Amino acid sequence: MIQSLSGTAQDLVQSLILDPRSSAEDIFALLDVTFGTVEDSQELLAQYLNLFQDKTECASDLLQKLFVKLMKILDCRGISSDDMEGYLIRQFCRGCRDDDLLNIIICSSSVRTSC
Repeated sequence: MIQSLSGTAQDLVQSLILDPRSSAEDIFALLDVTFGTVEDSQELLAQYLNLFQDKTECASDLLQKLFVKLMKILDCRGISSDDMEGYLIRQFCRGCRDDDLLNIIICSSSVRTSC
């Protein structure tokens, strides 16, 4: 891996490898913090649209996953901040397995829009 890097990235990784407590996760985290996301906004948006609630996770975990991914898309200028809420609500309703919660969301949104 080190041989495929150059410049600052190579220096960072080499400095972490010298520390026996460093893990691969530490290296990737440092590279991500230093250089940011290398994925483009379209790729991130495609990943976002494929996020669904796992059988073992609660709806709030899905919402958190969606929000974190959406913030990355916003950082890459893939969407505007004005569109964020709409993306979040639509994908949450698409990906959530909790029918009771979805019925509450649908009912409350239809009440608001009918006023």
